[in-house]
Amino acid sequence: MKEYGYEIKQPKGGSSRCSFVKPGCMTCSDSLDDLLELAKDAKETWILGILEDGKEISLPSDLQSYSGQLKLRIPKKIHRFLSIHAKEEGISMNQYCLYLLAKNDTEYKKERR
Repeated sequence: MKEYGYEIKQPKGGSSRCSFVKPGCMTCSDSLDDLLELAKDAKETWILGILEDGKEISLPSDLQSYSGQLKLRIPKKIHRFLSIHAKEEGISMNQYCLYLLAKNDTEYKKERR
């Protein structure tokens, strides 16, 4: 289970920390010590639930083989729209594009089920 790792975030304006392991698996705590134990329990519960539902659990990917960079040429008009929308959201265009890609990828996965 350690191969799946943990992601710990602290929401703005709050003291709670959240651990996200896989989509649909999350736990929160005000204490980092408690969070680690709760995250372990959440991960075990998530894996058991997936197995009980008869679904497959994807193997952890080797993130070392991915750079995290993508160079993409887009039409100037689309670049303009993305820039405007990112400013409206108060985030960088890189963050906005990442949001759009992740959102679309999630929808694509739902359609394939």
